[in-house]
Amino acid sequence: MRGPRLLCALFALIAAFGLVPAAHAAQAGKPSRQAEKAWSEGGKTYRAGDMPATRTHFSRACSLGHERACFNVGVMYRDGVGGARDDAAARKAHETACGGGITEACNSLAVLVEAGRGGALDPAQSLSLYKAACDGGVKPACDNLAAARKGDAESLAILQQIAPNVRQAEFVYMIDTQGPDMSTLGNFAYEVEVYCRFGGKNCTTWKKRYQQAENANNQRAFSEQMARAWAPLSQPRAGFGNDPRRSDETFGTCITRQARTRGVTAGTTLLDFDCY
Repeated sequence: MRGPRLLCALFALIAAFGLVPAAHAAQAGKPSRQAEKAWSEGGKTYRAGDMPATRTHFSRACSLGHERACFNVGVMYRDGVGGARDDAAARKAHETACGGGITEACNSLAVLVEAGRGGALDPAQSLSLYKAACDGGVKPACDNLAAARKGDAESLAILQQIAPNVRQAEFVYMIDTQGPDMSTLGNFAYEVEVYCRFGGKNCTTWKKRYQQAENANNQRAFSEQMARAWAPLSQPRAGFGNDPRRSDETFGTCITRQARTRGVTAGTTLLDFDCY
């Protein structure tokens, strides 16, 4: 009767700690006699309930190339069984076991990689490991793979949703730190309009500065236009008009003289047309 009860207890501990005996693991390379001896000693101390000793024996067996021992000691490192938790050591042990064909180790390694425990966080690698373990018949790995893929889809949806807001924030930050493009009034107006549409905090200030630039530009354009229009009239022309005294007068001088001699106001239609 003692044999069956001991066997049941062993499998209860195996289930509790995630340890997998040789019969429950995928086939791996044949270990050396020394590795097998350390593995066997670990099994004895495990059955005796001595977890620190089991951890030591499995660790030695793993270092000697026993892949199943690597998986078991990796679980012990990961969960802090028989000593302190050591994610880096767990990751290394699982890498060896997974590389040796222990598919359960691939799933356990994927969990560590996905969480960034004991090394770099790598979602792409974790997906690959989950798939390898799932293809090897590890049901929890299939569940983890489905959850990870769903998470990727949700993350992508979130990124697609916030991406426009991110671009808007970048544009507003650019205007706040560098100012709008003022190379032309058209560019200036467009960037101020977009900045205000995106809720830029200095919208009122930039609108005011644009209006000032537009007014200055209009005033400059008007002055240039008037200068071009009046330039021919401001130069003396011999024999201009019917009054011989105007042979060397400028237009402005003529207007002044006509206003003075005829008693009319400059700019009215009562001036003598000789000035024109």
